[in-house]
Amino acid sequence: MARCECGGWCPEDRHAEDGEIPPHYPVTPLVGAGYRKRTRQNVLDSDATVIVYHTEIALGSGTELTLKTCISQRKPYLLLDSSVLLPEIAGKHIAEFVQRHRTSVLNVGGSRGSVVPTIELFTEKAVLSAIQYLREM
Repeated sequence: MARCECGGWCPEDRHAEDGEIPPHYPVTPLVGAGYRKRTRQNVLDSDATVIVYHTEIALGSGTELTLKTCISQRKPYLLLDSSVLLPEIAGKHIAEFVQRHRTSVLNVGGSRGSVVPTIELFTEKAVLSAIQYLREM
């Protein structure tokens, strides 16, 4: 049975692109951190990372930084293109990836909602689908 908790790091000021991160989200402010340091630390503190993007990964983006950090740290990663996958299929890929890499702590990152308005809902559905698949495994 899959046990699911959430957490991780956020910028020191708890700022996100759409304002302050509400206190009910259990993320910890990383002292002295902005988006880039937070991104790196979340990769370092996880066993593997899922990166959700739409069509392409923009050069210089946080998504590219996530991918480059996974590569430089030799951390397993799974790239999911939301422009060609249904969330349920993406969820199956996530579940198989988690099982294959015996992942206890999974980092999920990707494109900003301001850049890809559909990405948050896609990612939420994919992760919920993955949890369901993992519970059935």
